[in-house]
Amino acid sequence: MSELRPSSKYGTTLWLVAALGAVFITIVVAYSWNPLNTWSSADTPPVLVILVENLGFGALSCGDEAEHQRGSGFQTFCDESVRFTHAYSPSVLTQATLASILTAKYPFSTNLRTNGAKAISAKEESVAEIAYRHGYKTSFFSGGPPVWRRAGLSRGFDLFDDNVPLSAMRLYRPASETVRLFLNWQENEAPRGRFFSFLYLPDLQFNLQFNDAPPTIDSSEVRESSFGDQFETIDESLGRLVTEMKRRKIWDSTAVFLVGLQGEAADAREGEVPSSNLFSESTRTTLMIKPPRKTHGGANVFNWKIDANVSLADVGMTLYDLLGEKISVSFDAVAPLVSLRTVLLGPQPDWPAERLIFSESAWPEWRGLGTIRAAARQGPYLYIYDEHEKLFNTLTDNAELVSLRNSDPAAAEMKMKFAGTLSSLGYHPWRALSRNAVEKAEIARDLWRHRTPSSETLNRLRDASGRDPADTQLRAWRANWAVRTEDWTDLKAVASQLPLQPSWAFLAEKNLGERAIVPEDVCLQFLKSAQAFTRPEMNKKCRVEGLADLVEWMNESNSEAVRVRAMEAFLHFMISREYFSRVAETNQVVGLKWDSVSLTDAPDTIDIILALPEMKKIKATVRNHLLVEGR
Repeated sequence: MSELRPSSKYGTTLWLVAALGAVFITIVVAYSWNPLNTWSSADTPPVLVILVENLGFGALSCGDEAEHQRGSGFQTFCDESVRFTHAYSPSVLTQATLASILTAKYPFSTNLRTNGAKAISAKEESVAEIAYRHGYKTSFFSGGPPVWRRAGLSRGFDLFDDNVPLSAMRLYRPASETVRLFLNWQENEAPRGRFFSFLYLPDLQFNLQFNDAPPTIDSSEVRESSFGDQFETIDESLGRLVTEMKRRKIWDSTAVFLVGLQGEAADAREGEVPSSNLFSESTRTTLMIKPPRKTHGGANVFNWKIDANVSLADVGMTLYDLLGEKISVSFDAVAPLVSLRTVLLGPQPDWPAERLIFSESAWPEWRGLGTIRAAARQGPYLYIYDEHEKLFNTLTDNAELVSLRNSDPAAAEMKMKFAGTLSSLGYHPWRALSRNAVEKAEIARDLWRHRTPSSETLNRLRDASGRDPADTQLRAWRANWAVRTEDWTDLKAVASQLPLQPSWAFLAEKNLGERAIVPEDVCLQFLKSAQAFTRPEMNKKCRVEGLADLVEWMNESNSEAVRVRAMEAFLHFMISREYFSRVAETNQVVGLKWDSVSLTDAPDTIDIILALPEMKKIKATVRNHLLVEGR
């Protein structure tokens, strides 16, 4: 067939007009189809990143079987977002992952690897600082632990609100309140929609909240909220957020990221502690991105999913890209990160399918239990860099139960390559926690997960303590719960173990109606003669905070005014004490992932005194006060 050409000058003109028209139509169609037509360095969109603790991939379903109501927050994301089915957290610790998102670097580069006090290096320029430099109004609203400004996470934010009102009954700011604060801030500080904001929702950590008496005072009338209850609360809060943003006409133009920071791995795998678990139940997360658009293109215009592996650190790369900041990344690098921009334009990734994805847990090193644990993914393969290394093919072993054997030459070669790569990044083979350490973590979680532990959990504690009498912490927990559950026989038994605990034995004998002798503990001598033990003497001889006020309140020979003042001071002290105890107990439940002081060990002097039979009236007053004021 001969080539078609214009046959005359007039024909040439018509051909040029037709060609130009076709080009113009192509450009217009492409522009109008492209949902990201706001994405340019000259017109960068508003950004909202919603971070949800423990929102693992399995927690949220978007299929036909999904139970979300139309108009719910999660349903809106299902309908209007690009969904990533294989997104993995770079760390199981929240601050480390957040630092990766803010810097587009893995934890081994940011060096912020735990939830402790160590901060991001001042040399790192976070994406929030870039947004601020580009003229955005920037804000971060934290719902509570473990996200605080001290880790250097506040740099670049006009407002970093971690001033969370806490009490013994509420250790976090609910999602509804965090959403309300953001909406108020946006309306007042960024009414034109030029904002770059993060919301941190920790609610799912607190899936057993006690709304009655603090656990060290009373064990009755427990009311708990489940993971499902908390999930629904977040869903409702996100629904209100979406509705209000649409009413303000800022939803379409905003790039909105819904990011689960890690999975919910409690009780998921035998022999694993959630804080160091690098299997998929712990590291595979929810990731949805609702891209910005100038005009509404239909509810399902972005409704596709991406099955390729991505890291939450890639979210950081995408944020840099949104702001027009290009970061050069070589696909030949050991740990390349990519912007996810391309798959927001269409469902075809532009990065190599065999790109390596890394996850770690620095929790064992942070807690003095070992070294940093590391894992790597490539395609369907998961490699965990333990002394007894593990390699799984998730296509044939979705639950990651059977490690591929070295007798398979291909598996042996893959293990060698993975190990070499992780070694080059500074990791070492990880020695698994001892069976006793794993059991202690499980016992601790069950002890403080409910107001009153099950008899099975208490029996397990007694058995573990009996098998290892040298473990003073297990012994302390046993005594603590013997006092709480008023099991005076068990308290007497544990007090008789070496080294002897005379104060525990004294308390048990008093409550059993046996002959009890006040031990030679300087802080308990007032029990022999309260009148002889004055406040100056007590302050001099005994340093137990709050005890002098308790003794003055107990001493009926004091004037009414003195006793009332002492009572008020002691009750105020108890409010603070219960809050810190509650933090420590909940920290045990979440796997010691928070940077808080442990106050959950042995019963202290205050516990012992309040548990004496003659203290029932005072104990009831304390309990009632905490019910009213401790919220």
